[in-house]
Amino acid sequence: MADSLFIEMEAAQFTKTGQAACGDDVRFLTVERENRHLAALSDGLGSGVKAHVLANMTTSMAIKFLESNIPTLEAAEIIMDSLPVCEVRKIGYATFSLFDFRLGGRARVTEMGNPGYIHLRGVDEVFPLKDEMVVSAHWPDREVRECEADFRPGDRIIMCSDGVTQSGLGARKDMKFGWRRAGVLRFARQRVEQDPEISAKDLSSLIAREALHLAPGGCKDDISCVVVYL
Repeated sequence: MADSLFIEMEAAQFTKTGQAACGDDVRFLTVERENRHLAALSDGLGSGVKAHVLANMTTSMAIKFLESNIPTLEAAEIIMDSLPVCEVRKIGYATFSLFDFRLGGRARVTEMGNPGYIHLRGVDEVFPLKDEMVVSAHWPDREVRECEADFRPGDRIIMCSDGVTQSGLGARKDMKFGWRRAGVLRFARQRVEQDPEISAKDLSSLIAREALHLAPGGCKDDISCVVVYL
């Protein structure tokens, strides 16, 4: 069964208006010898080139740690220790969402600071088999969420930066707090209902474009959406 499966991992991004570089970064890796598929999404502190550097450092390290099976908390601490410190805010910070899946097995999703991921089976939301928060004694203000998912053929996992969920914030009366995760979930369900075999490339693009559309006057924050489709 595993030999006949194919996993599609795609991302769509828009850069904050007026910035030369996207402050989010996305990285994918396929470990062929293990039939294993990895994805990392990071949102760097602020926007522009500095944020891009933070996000790029985070995804680079995170993918290597995933591949090497470094414990999540240890990896998060190394990442946080390695980030340069912002001169203004006196912190070095980048969020991350990590996806780790071996064909024929279960998926693991690890998050720190990003909106909660969405797992769809058709139009139904699937909840994790394991869902727990861990806190580092070294970084007590940073919570890391570890989830284990029963990822089956036909399923999709969606990961976003907060530029997606906060799009439209304050711009519309019906979206006082932005699009939010619930809005992304409704939109994704509608798209899958219209086209049950919609590709990861098309779904990630549609979600990112809708987030951009909800932000009148230009892109207010970097927008990134990752979709994994088995």
